[in-house]
Amino acid sequence: MISIIINILIPNLIGIISSSLSSDSMSQYNRLKLPKVHPPGWVFGIVWVAIYVMIGIASHLIWNSVINPSSLLIAYAIYGTNLFFTRIVKLN
Repeated sequence: MISIIINILIPNLIGIISSSLSSDSMSQYNRLKLPKVHPPGWVFGIVWVAIYVMIGIASHLIWNSVINPSSLLIAYAIYGTNLFFTRIVKLN
């Protein structure tokens, strides 16, 4: 049980850190010329938390399914790459 909690907390903590580094993103969003039908700003926080929870669940599934330690290292390298690119997309 503790494994799934840790695996969900890690990407959410990364999300909190990245959010604090890009704190002006909502002001940039509000300066855009938006269509009449657009989501309010608070929706983005909920969506990113949901994405990071799903990433954490995927990490937990990897942790429980990999038997060979070298395979686990490869799996977590791919996982880390995913988090890195998620971070880049969030900042852009």
